[in-house]
Amino acid sequence: MACPTRRCRRSCTSTVVPTRPTRGTVGLPTAACNCWRIAATRRCASSFAAPEVLASRSWSKAGASGGGKSQQDLVDLAHWAVDQHIAQPEKVGIWGWSFGGFSAFATLAFYPDEFACGVAMYGLSDLELFARRVIPLWRDTALRLGDPRTPDGLELLRRQSPLHSAERVTSPLLVTHGAKDVVCPKQQSDLFVSALEKHGKDVTYLVYPDEGHDYLQPQSWISFWAVAEQFLHKHLGGRFEPADDDFQGANLQVPAGGELIPELAPYAETKSRDS
Repeated sequence: MACPTRRCRRSCTSTVVPTRPTRGTVGLPTAACNCWRIAATRRCASSFAAPEVLASRSWSKAGASGGGKSQQDLVDLAHWAVDQHIAQPEKVGIWGWSFGGFSAFATLAFYPDEFACGVAMYGLSDLELFARRVIPLWRDTALRLGDPRTPDGLELLRRQSPLHSAERVTSPLLVTHGAKDVVCPKQQSDLFVSALEKHGKDVTYLVYPDEGHDYLQPQSWISFWAVAEQFLHKHLGGRFEPADDDFQGANLQVPAGGELIPELAPYAETKSRDS
């Protein structure tokens, strides 16, 4: 399956399991997302299909818990893809945004031997922090995960937070977050990246100072996927295109992992991680 995005007209050769609910056919095509290069459109929606995981199930004590059902679903999907000869067992990655970013964090932390790498976009890592500081719109959802005002709820939130199991992560991780995110504040990624660095893990962190929850600027997407393409190539195989001018006009900071590709070097000098 060829990717229709800008400059990329070839077939992919590795597989990434998406963690965002996607309505449509259950399954993974032989094409993967390591050749995505985003221009005017934000994502290459035709690159895969995934089982639908309803938010009402995902944002619950069962779905968000460490080793919970939503993470087990992703592991089962990866095993199915391998059993069907769609993917090679050593070349399956995990990628997600928002709740999917939490799922990427959690799956790599609670199932550390299942995926070769991960990409997490503006995801949660500390559910206690989320429950205590969540905006009013998300308060009911947060309390469904656990009530930090009760001993049992606090213990549950801490146990199911990927942040407290960062030392278990064994796979390389690419993380990105917008500094103006008020739904899932950048502090959530800051904390997880810092914990990974403390334990000597392989992590690259891209921060977009002008972006909120889900990016709006085309140049943010173009520059991010220019990095992601090479990250996935490095850890899953497959071909990639040089970044060329894909960072032109991007407002980008790289607090961690600036050595991933040469084009990140100018941005890695900025170390600010304001929450």
